[in-house]
Parts: sequence; structure tokens; C-alpha cells
Amino acid sequence: MERIQSLTSLNMLMLGGAKRVAMARRFKESAARLGYDLHVYSYELSEDVAISLEADEVIVGLRWSDPAVDADLRRVVAEKDIRLVVPFVDGAIPVASRLFYKKRGHRTSEPFAPVMDSERCSWLNDKVKSAEWFESERLPIPDTYCREGRPLRFPAIAKPRYGAASKGLCRMNNAEEYETWLSDGHNPDDYLIQQYIDKAEEYTVDCYIDGDGIIRAVSPRRRIEVAGGEVVVTETVAKGVMLDQMVDLAEVIIQRLQLVGAVTIQLLRNAYGALALMEINPRLGGGAVASINADVDLPGMIIAETGGYVMERQWPTPGVKTTRYLDDIAFKDGKRYKK
Repeated sequence: MERIQSLTSLNMLMLGGAKRVAMARRFKESAARLGYDLHVYSYELSEDVAISLEADEVIVGLRWSDPAVDADLRRVVAEKDIRLVVPFVDGAIPVASRLFYKKRGHRTSEPFAPVMDSERCSWLNDKVKSAEWFESERLPIPDTYCREGRPLRFPAIAKPRYGAASKGLCRMNNAEEYETWLSDGHNPDDYLIQQYIDKAEEYTVDCYIDGDGIIRAVSPRRRIEVAGGEVVVTETVAKGVMLDQMVDLAEVIIQRLQLVGAVTIQLLRNAYGALALMEINPRLGGGAVASINADVDLPGMIIAETGGYVMERQWPTPGVKTTRYLDDIAFKDGKRYKK
């Protein structure tokens, strides 16, 4: 792909980027290195959100489920001359895919989003359908009880079929607890029920695959501390056999499922070192800043593809730990009160 040399100013629209202040900063830094003046806009339900620290403007919009959201986003994209659209929450992924997904050889004069086609996005949004898809491709996953006739072994974990951020999870240690869970009104069809892997370590693999299906980044990191479903302490995996195994598995997953764009792959590692695929989110994860800190320029790759060219594959620096911290922002009447 050939870069558009005349493009020096670039307008980016974040979808649901309310808390992604650090990510917006990384996008600005990457854009500057590539010779672009990046202007950030964020489409939110309210103006009083943290991204206002970095955004040129917070645009108050509609819910992702609103039938009018497509038309409203097209209006915003046209009015603000948006060239890059990046979703940061699950609900925004299908919207971005419907409106801005581009097949191979996309025209650079059109807005670009680092997402895959709507069908794959829909499968990955449904944990039951995802598990069936992973099994059909013979990918390693925890024992799954999503079909009739498969015995339920304990301990087990039930995950809401369309859930996110670890909300609504329920561990069941025996048949009695399972029966209690059912008597409380839970419908198994609304959940993915899998074997609970005791003493498992959780890992996230931040990936970027360009529109031609070429892998540009695979960055595994361990989830050391999690709060509210989001990682707050994470560290890129050290060099060695485990790193090689995670990279190899991630590449197999990407190739078998034909994934493209920004993707986060969630893995489990049991006490014996075996890896299992937990889930895939077809977007930049909130913790992906950790991979950027470890020298994998994910924003640069996305910006480059927006401009019609590609960056070479990058490898993470092992053992880089990233820790998040809380900060406070004051608002009055929807505007920042004190800077």
C-alpha cells in the first residue's frame, strides 16, 4: 500500500474511549513520530468523562443499541472529517464493523477502523458460539458443556453468554451448587459453562493483523492484578519456552480463525503449563498500553494502515511491567471544573 503523502493532519474518533486516557496519549505520540498531527474525538454518552483530558472534543452520542446510532456516527464522521475510527468497548465493535470494515485493498480516502467483518465479530460476542467455533477449529479450550449430552464435571464456571468485564461469573463446586444456581432462576442457555481450571494463570495476547492478513504484532503479557474485570498490573512474558508457546498458539488462532485488525486473545495456563483459549475480543484491550510500553507500537500500526502503508512486525521487550493508578477529575455542568 502506498502512503498518502499529503495527509499530515489526522482526525480520530474513539468509540467508548471514556477511560482510555493513556491510550489516547499513546496514539498522539505514535502519530507525531509518523509525521501526523492527530486530533482526537470521542463518542460518549456524557461529556464528563476522563478522555476529555486528551480529546479535542467529547461528542455526546447515542447508545450502541439505538437504531439511529449508525446515521448519527456517519454524521459525526462527515462533520469532523474523521479518517480513523477505533472501538474500545464491546458494544461499539459491531457498529464499527458495519460502518467502517474494509476488505483487503480498502480505499484510503474512506474512514478506516481496525476491525474484522460483522459475522466474525458476532461470533466472538457470543461466548457459546465462540466456544463451538473454537472447537470446530480444534483449538485448545477448557472442557465445555454447551451441548446436550455432555456430562457436567466440577468445579465448573458459568459465564454470561454475552457478558463482559467478568460480570455475572459463578463458580460451582458440586452438583448441589449447580442445582441451587438453577433454582435461583438461571437459564443454562444464557451461559457458557466450562471446566474451572484451578490455580490457572491468566494471560492476554495483544495482536495486530493488517488488512492483508499479515501478522504485525503478537505480545503476550501476564495478568498479575485485576479489578472490575480490567487489568491493573500486567507484565510482558519473559523469554523462554512459555513465550514461544504463547506466540505459536496465538498465530495458530489468528490463522485458523482468519482474524484481522486489533485483537486481544485471552489464554489460561494450568498448573502443568498447558495453555487453553478462553476468549477473543476483536478490539484493542484496555491493558494493551502495556504492550505499547514494551515497544510494540500498536497505535502506529493502526495509523500507518489508515494512511495506506504498513509497519514491519514488532516484538515486545520481555519483562516490562505496567501498573495503572487512579486519578480524579472534577466536572461542573459537563465541563472540567479544575485542571
